[in-house]
Amino acid sequence: MKTALLLCSKFVIWSFVLSSLLFVTPASADFDLAILNPVPKILSVPSSLDPQKIVHFSSVSDLEIELRMVRGNLLPGRWLKVLQKHFAEAPKHFLLSGKVRPEHIQAIRDLKRVQIHYLAGQSSLESSKINMLYSIGPVQKIVVLADNFKRDQLEVVFGVKHTFAGIQVNENGLSADQVNWLGANQVKKKILYLPGSVKASFLYDLVGIRPLTLEISTQNNQLGSDILNVLKDFRGVELRLVLNGKLTIDQMREFTILDRFSLKIRLEDKMETIPGLAQLLNRISPP
Repeated sequence: MKTALLLCSKFVIWSFVLSSLLFVTPASADFDLAILNPVPKILSVPSSLDPQKIVHFSSVSDLEIELRMVRGNLLPGRWLKVLQKHFAEAPKHFLLSGKVRPEHIQAIRDLKRVQIHYLAGQSSLESSKINMLYSIGPVQKIVVLADNFKRDQLEVVFGVKHTFAGIQVNENGLSADQVNWLGANQVKKKILYLPGSVKASFLYDLVGIRPLTLEISTQNNQLGSDILNVLKDFRGVELRLVLNGKLTIDQMREFTILDRFSLKIRLEDKMETIPGLAQLLNRISPP
């Protein structure tokens, strides 16, 4: 009887060991990246998305939320509740366009740590829009101009308190005059939004622009080696890579050539992501 019990006990123990080996999760070393500095993350989503779908991202450390307003500038009530409950301390970026009314601003004022991005595009910045920007109050504002912006438009933006300039750049870059206008002001922050197809040679034209952030949209989570080789030598410039929700660890390894950078994960209504994206984002950090 004792022998049978002993054999049974050994069987149970070996079964437990075997099952542990079969179902153990991969070692964390499999996901280690050669990253020496923190990697800030922004989750960019349209306001038409069900906000409950991003609640699980509240587990991501130091995450920021970018809400792209796609059906007018009024913050939906369901979004207000989720942002207040699950992302109360997270910085929040709101992308507005067109006419911004007092009620739009009031809804946003109920939140903490807000930043406004106003997509001016090719429209002129008449006095009514300038007054609207002032009415938002002492929160950080970024006015995004089209790639054919004029000098007077840029000067108007620089003249508004708490306001920086954003520039949409096409794959051919900007003119020499536009680069000089941007470089002439060394106080106001500039953000250039670049496509992944931009010519690497154009990046050299930007070395005299300070302070500067480059937000680069990748192509299927990849950038050409020519662009990466230029960016790795940039100093004093903030680099932000725009990726989609199907990011993999192997794709991330390509970006570790860069010293400092941040990520923007841009999601659409269909919410196409890899399983465990929130967990992956948490692991993209120094060891």
